[in-house]
Amino acid sequence: MYKILTLSIAALLAGCGGDSDSGGGSNGGSLHVFSSSPQVSVQGNATESTRVIIPVKSRGTTSKNLYFGAFYDSIAIQSTYMNITSDSTGNLEVDFIPGYAVGDGQSTHNISINFCYDEYCNEQVSGSPINATIDYNVSLDDEIRMVSAESTISREYNYDDANITDNFTSKEISVTGSNSNSIIFKRGNDSELINKFNVTQRTGYLFDLDLGLKLPGNLLIDTHSKEFKVNACYDAECLYPIKGSPLSIPMTYKINSPLASGDESIAINAPLAFDFTVNEAEYIQGLDVLVMTSESPENAIYVYDISSNTTEKFALTSYPKNLSVDHSEKQGRIAVSQYYGVFVIDYNKVSPSTSFQKLLNSNSSQSNIAVKGDHVYTISTGYNWQALERININTGDIETSNSSEFYGGPILKVTPNGEALYTQDINSSPRSFSKVILDSERWDEQPKSDVYHGTYDHGDDFWFDRTGNYYYSQTGDYFFISDFEFMDMTHVGQLPLQNYVSDVELNETAKLKHLFDTGAYLWIIEEYPFNMIRQLQKSNNTEITRYEETTSMIDEVNYTEWPFFVFESNNGHIFTLQNAYDGREIKRTSLLKLQ
Repeated sequence: MYKILTLSIAALLAGCGGDSDSGGGSNGGSLHVFSSSPQVSVQGNATESTRVIIPVKSRGTTSKNLYFGAFYDSIAIQSTYMNITSDSTGNLEVDFIPGYAVGDGQSTHNISINFCYDEYCNEQVSGSPINATIDYNVSLDDEIRMVSAESTISREYNYDDANITDNFTSKEISVTGSNSNSIIFKRGNDSELINKFNVTQRTGYLFDLDLGLKLPGNLLIDTHSKEFKVNACYDAECLYPIKGSPLSIPMTYKINSPLASGDESIAINAPLAFDFTVNEAEYIQGLDVLVMTSESPENAIYVYDISSNTTEKFALTSYPKNLSVDHSEKQGRIAVSQYYGVFVIDYNKVSPSTSFQKLLNSNSSQSNIAVKGDHVYTISTGYNWQALERININTGDIETSNSSEFYGGPILKVTPNGEALYTQDINSSPRSFSKVILDSERWDEQPKSDVYHGTYDHGDDFWFDRTGNYYYSQTGDYFFISDFEFMDMTHVGQLPLQNYVSDVELNETAKLKHLFDTGAYLWIIEEYPFNMIRQLQKSNNTEITRYEETTSMIDEVNYTEWPFFVFESNNGHIFTLQNAYDGREIKRTSLLKLQ
């Protein structure tokens, strides 16, 4: 079926030129149009748009208004434009979509160039329509291959291995062909064993493929056999792969049961009171330790070992603004933002006193952070536009993104598979969340924002599920995370949070204080007025059990215990951190085993 792309009124090609032509014509007075080259052959660009020029000439004159239309039946043609170069000459500029979308080899495309005296082309100019033919040829000869002699990846760890240094591997691959420098590399969808994916060109057609395996504490105790896919494509969506793509890499990853002793040192419903209050907390799976920041009685990081019932303290030089733990790449890596600095600890569970410690300089007095591997990503807090920065932990070098800007100092977290950084607005209206790809050094690219633009409030915090397939906002809305553009960051549903009547008699829905995914269950904490811990079946959000708000008598004063952090230990026990609060101040923070 033919379709019209442009139709406009213009005084076109109405000169008095005297060129001859070989084409015939119908009606239209003394004006006559023709093309000296109605058949064109062109070599298309595989990765970019290609422009084809069809010359159009005229002889004679007319006093009438002219209408122009280019009709074609090819989906490979992106657009057409008539460029008038003189009174009697012009060029029809035909832009083709990138060659990879047209297809390998030669194809023929027909265009009908119409010049008419009326809008509906009932009366055509003499020589119209000009029937042009474009022979379009494109070579898609690119191919990906494995060069390394050993392509299989095999690893075995205990679930609670404390110091893992060999969860990285590098393979040599080749991409041959005419467009090897323009190929886009992406991890495949079946990449739940991978936390890092990076492809860099070594020289010519040789590339280094660097892969990082997830830490064992992020996987189930089992033997995981997968084939990791390396997608090599002409387009960002990988709808047009090159030959040999996807490249398959067999993987065997065995996770054995933890070797450490259990967490029986704390009895169920017998709270362990700390001698410090807690600002933020993170649980490190595998190491089975709870990381906490505090400003009272002093600025410090505390690491509580659940199996040994011991606490280690690391002093800070200033107030701890934001806590981040590397859950995907570097076992035991902890980062805390401070006043113009970031304090990093590589916690050694076997010998805590020998843990690596380093204070990094930062360009911000107050920043939210996310740590992954050798880098800390930071965004300054505040109410204006801020650039994403990256601090190299090894060198202390600070890089500033040229394109990643965020408003209002959002919070940021790395997905469980380490592929991307998500940010959540907390000082803007309407609120939204954004995504920055970390794979293959793409952190400096323009972030992708959700499409809802305020439809969902999101709240002040968010959490990922264990596999990194979902993003849960503080309001209970959850969104799909996917490598497919049309599915990524789309709303899926809402958790069944409880409703209540506010002090001004408005119907409100509780917000989440924390969420922890054990795989089969979601453990959630609902904020005031409930201060309640609930266990939900992840598959259908059905409530399994709940723990109501409790009170404690401390120094003859009655305090309400407000839970704010919940997690499952290596041994499958459920713990919560709770603050004793009397409406004015937090008296103490305690750890409670629920089951």
